[in-house]
Amino acid sequence: MQNGQSDNRHNGRSEQTMRTAQALDRPVIDSISLPTAFASPITLRSLRETDIDRLAAITQKAWFKPRIPSSLVNGHRADEGWQDAQGHRRFFAAKYDFLWYLNKCTHALVADIAGRVSGVILTDLFAGHEDGIQALSGQDRLFEQYDKWIKTAVPDGSKIATSIQEDDLKTNHLAEAVRRDSQAEIVLFIVDDTVRGQGVGKTLWQAMIQFLSTHGVDNYYLYTDTECNFMFYEYQGLTRVTEQLNASGPVGEPLDKFIYQGSAGEPRLRKNFQPENSQQEK
Repeated sequence: MQNGQSDNRHNGRSEQTMRTAQALDRPVIDSISLPTAFASPITLRSLRETDIDRLAAITQKAWFKPRIPSSLVNGHRADEGWQDAQGHRRFFAAKYDFLWYLNKCTHALVADIAGRVSGVILTDLFAGHEDGIQALSGQDRLFEQYDKWIKTAVPDGSKIATSIQEDDLKTNHLAEAVRRDSQAEIVLFIVDDTVRGQGVGKTLWQAMIQFLSTHGVDNYYLYTDTECNFMFYEYQGLTRVTEQLNASGPVGEPLDKFIYQGSAGEPRLRKNFQPENSQQEK
């Protein structure tokens, strides 16, 4: 993964600092195929720009569901056009949400099954910010373009953007203390509901934790809430360090918010996981 930096940014820097920057400026895994219960293996690979709409659709299904039955509006049956418009609006909000959080991140890992994106984990490795490392090259440009578009082309687009940003600001405040004792944040972790319970999430998780461990991360943290499978993190040994009960999400949905902290510790990815050259990203 490239970060668009020129060589002259390294002038005057120590060789050790340069080596550290070069090590960080790599994808978590270029590409690796792992056996699963599915007919096709899971391929873990770096994020591509062409993945974004698919990941936005997964985000929409998880967190931007309709709050009332789509067939009823004010007690009357909604027409098909209204339902389609609301579905598009939720997709636009979900895509904004994904791009907003992607723009904070230094590294990303995608789960691909038979060419279909089935999950992603986004991480902000704090040491990568000095060198402008990005999870996806040009992610700042993509966000700026979409931010401008949604605010001008989508009804209530500015309201959507503001609500997502304000919700993130509240989360940052909730995590302020634990951030000082961490070297990374797992910003987004999501798996398509059609493959949940099949080991996809666990595979993504273990690969990212190994990456953090090998890059000097002792402690990391993440935000989750009652709209997520937050018990997964307790099964993985994380500690709930902060919570806010009876809160609300970006679209006003009631939920409880939690901050968990974990230790990267020793790498957990199985030793026999080997990259397959035939699966390397072009």
